[in-house]
Amino acid sequence: QKNRIPQKLVNREKNLTFEKFMKYEANNIIQKNYFIMEKLFKPAFDVDILCKNGSLLNIIIRKRINPNGIPFEGSEIIWSEKILKLSKKIIKGFDLSGLLDIDIMTNQRGDLIVTEINPRPSGAVSASILAGVPVLDQLISTIMENNLKKFSLIRNKKKIIPFTELKIVK
Repeated sequence: QKNRIPQKLVNREKNLTFEKFMKYEANNIIQKNYFIMEKLFKPAFDVDILCKNGSLLNIIIRKRINPNGIPFEGSEIIWSEKILKLSKKIIKGFDLSGLLDIDIMTNQRGDLIVTEINPRPSGAVSASILAGVPVLDQLISTIMENNLKKFSLIRNKKKIIPFTELKIVK
């Protein structure tokens, strides 16, 4: 098929310029199930959030060492006012409660792009726990409506890298 271009597959992705997409793929779109979006770039972030009735209780922002996320190669806990602000807007807008995970990447201009809002803990929530944030204890306290102490937010960097066990690398 001379109209098919060689493609670079990344996971299930097909990365094409807009021009190549229009020339080689646009006519096939009606026949297939496509999800089309702009290409995203690193850095990528996982945000563990504990919230109740649309209010933030705690947030742990992790920058992925491997932006694709799979395999998990660890993360660095960072602080970002932009991610904090975006997260607050999301949980307030959807009136969210619980321990959830927001995945964020960046576009070519460096803007934050939310790729997922998971109504469950992230697969790597253990990294947040290892970093000293007892988010599962906090979740249970929130559900049980115990009197909660003000949570201290992590604002200093910590790298969490998987070995046989998780450990903090300074």
